[in-house]
Amino acid sequence: MLLFIPNQRLIPLLLISLVTIAGCGFSIERVKPAVTVTRDITHYESPEDCYEAMTAAASRHDFEAALDCMTIETQQQLGGFLLYQARLSRFLADNAMFRGDARAADMRKAIEGVDEVFAAHNIDDRTLKYLPPFTEQTLTDGEAMRKLGKQIKELHGFTSSMLTLIAKLNPGAAPLSVLDGELTMDAIDEDAPEVATGVIVAEAKSEPVEFRRVEGGWQIVLEVGNMTSKRALSKPSTSPKSTSPRGRP
Repeated sequence: MLLFIPNQRLIPLLLISLVTIAGCGFSIERVKPAVTVTRDITHYESPEDCYEAMTAAASRHDFEAALDCMTIETQQQLGGFLLYQARLSRFLADNAMFRGDARAADMRKAIEGVDEVFAAHNIDDRTLKYLPPFTEQTLTDGEAMRKLGKQIKELHGFTSSMLTLIAKLNPGAAPLSVLDGELTMDAIDEDAPEVATGVIVAEAKSEPVEFRRVEGGWQIVLEVGNMTSKRALSKPSTSPKSTSPRGRP
């Protein structure tokens, strides 16, 4: 299943055609390490419970709760994606200012909160040295984003803060968007009881989805991207199903 992050003013890269830029090398002020907060995480008894909780949390912009529904690999990919976009947005804003671009002031204003998020979650040169090259291809390289996300010490807090910042800059937008529809699950394979698959069916499309059992609870597996899913299905599979209605309170 694709996790879709809509185009935002915070992310001007998605609005332009980008050529390869190498060796950017801007420095960032070093800050003291962020404080690690111990949190209680809900363990969902079924994939359906996990999906219901995640879509509800995303819709009310409770990003901490939404992240708790995702596998650590998904969180790493999402965190890396947001770090990559934030850093590139700052580079583009600095470049626009240097060139006297009329959009420079608006671009700088749109990323005012990025430095605060970086400082709060200990994002400094030691983390930024792992940034992959600024290319269009990198945007859809989930493995590159995951590797970058693994370098973020305060991954959960950083990712939540970045999504909150995007929501603040774009009132009414959905910084974290997932397909909201009827979840139909395949029967769990007895040979692989730690993995569950299914399909989410909405009015206009449907998408495959995967869940994994982690420490006794279920979490969702998502792919992070800035394009609509190319994996959308024309119809659900014919495997035995269990259906979760979409009647959230």
